[in-house]
Amino acid sequence: MKFKQVVCGGTFDHFHRGHRQFLDFVLSHGEKVTIGVTDEEMIKNKEYANEIESYRVRRKNVAIYISSKDKKIKIQKIHSLFGPTLSEKKFDAIVVTDETKKGADLINRKRIELGMEPLKVIIAPYAYAEDGERISSKRIREGGIDREGNVYYRLLISRDKLVMPESLRLALRLPLGCVISSFSSLPLAKMEEIMGSAKQSIQGKSRFHIAIGDMVTYHLKKIGIIPSISVIDGKSQRKALKSDILQEITEKDSQYALNEKGAIGRGAIEKLNNLLILGHTKAPQQLFIQGEEDLLTLPAILLSPLGANVWYGQRRKGAICVKVTEKKKQKVYNLLKRFV
Repeated sequence: MKFKQVVCGGTFDHFHRGHRQFLDFVLSHGEKVTIGVTDEEMIKNKEYANEIESYRVRRKNVAIYISSKDKKIKIQKIHSLFGPTLSEKKFDAIVVTDETKKGADLINRKRIELGMEPLKVIIAPYAYAEDGERISSKRIREGGIDREGNVYYRLLISRDKLVMPESLRLALRLPLGCVISSFSSLPLAKMEEIMGSAKQSIQGKSRFHIAIGDMVTYHLKKIGIIPSISVIDGKSQRKALKSDILQEITEKDSQYALNEKGAIGRGAIEKLNNLLILGHTKAPQQLFIQGEEDLLTLPAILLSPLGANVWYGQRRKGAICVKVTEKKKQKVYNLLKRFV
């Protein structure tokens, strides 16, 4: 059944396959459609709010998608749950999901109070990722999936271990992020940026720090950055750490896992993923590797939330700080698909 004027609303952050399916569903139910896009104030308390795109970007992505549709469509900035629904009498239906239906019920109660006709509530189906869970912007921001619903964790645990092919050795020597040759010579602006992220992690915001390697963990602590998660093996350049340094970096409740040199073991991945699920609102977490931890930088980047900082060391270069982005995740995803 088609309605004359249909309204819908959403954040439309990190515009994904679920958004495309939702808008197609909305357009199939109305001759004229009004799409509300939430302003910055409405999204400030969402999880990983720091990584939500600006209103301008979100609106642009919606506009690009609907530009090829042969419909009368209006995009409107909304500042509250009600949007234009209490001022526009010509609306006759509203499209929501199961999660947002309660909002439509509130809108209808208010419309009735104002002497307006209630809207017909239409429930749109969800789009699902390859793990059977629904695709959402939150899952993208927290680092679990991409915009098409590919689940990063599934690739990592698809085999008992992923072995680095010799053909990738040179590629993996190229730094994945910003090279910091010496912590003591960090530019003031860079230091303030990093420390700002550290403070945000303490407050439970989206950005936090993951350190891969003993000496990287040690030096971060020396400059006042306590990694939310550290992965160590008690060695530096394959030599046992001095006892005082090991004591300095060891956390109280470490988890342990085996991981072979030149490989990424399923057990280590499962432990690392569990630590990431615990989040960064608790005390610092640590994974102590029996074997070698170097290649765990790759799954740390792939599984981390957007905006996280993943640190690792590289011989003759220093420390590498990787700001986790969708583009960076895609690069690592493509590298890991070449492991054997």
